[in-house]
Amino acid sequence: MPVVQPISIREVLLAEIKAQEPRDFTGPTLQQTSILNAVARKLGVTQDRRDLEQAILTQWSELFRTGLLAWGLNLSNPNPPFFHLTERGRQALENVARDPSNPAGYLRHLSSVGHIDSIALSYLKESLDCYVAGLFKAAAKSQFARELRDGFESAWGAVTQQIRSTRNEVGHPSSIDPVTPDTVHASLLLFPELSKLTTGLRTWIINDLT
Repeated sequence: MPVVQPISIREVLLAEIKAQEPRDFTGPTLQQTSILNAVARKLGVTQDRRDLEQAILTQWSELFRTGLLAWGLNLSNPNPPFFHLTERGRQALENVARDPSNPAGYLRHLSSVGHIDSIALSYLKESLDCYVAGLFKAAAKSQFARELRDGFESAWGAVTQQIRSTRNEVGHPSSIDPVTPDTVHASLLLFPELSKLTTGLRTWIINDLT
């Protein structure tokens, strides 16, 4: 039986939530069964695939545990099957195809705008794992390989300042919770642009300086 990777299941869940997200307060509500049934159809779940069903439920639970979703529609309907997007969840769905909350889509977008070597990619994948698990301090620490980061500190100040500030807050925190989800989210969203710049510079060196 083919194995469906967790990041692929997560991507399908997020895409389906985006598709069913109400546009106003008068439309259909978000409900657990409609999302899970649609995801099961898209992933080809059959009666003999309890492993896949449980994998879907695991990723579904993670969306609640890490704060993208919360139970309830309103105070009159505060319990399952109703649920709603949190502020962080709405932020993730704004550009769900390439948001770091969707690692599969994020990595596809990254590969479309530039080349990243295997070492840097290993750091980035670890960072994304930490981010989706809600481990924001760990995501900030492992986010960039030193070779990639240090080489651009003088080339793109706005991007590297974001990275440097996050790193410094982790190493020398000035508060109890120095690294926030917004900080890591911003850094991850900037990374494809940094990769694009890297690829452009590499092409220029190969074509014009060698």
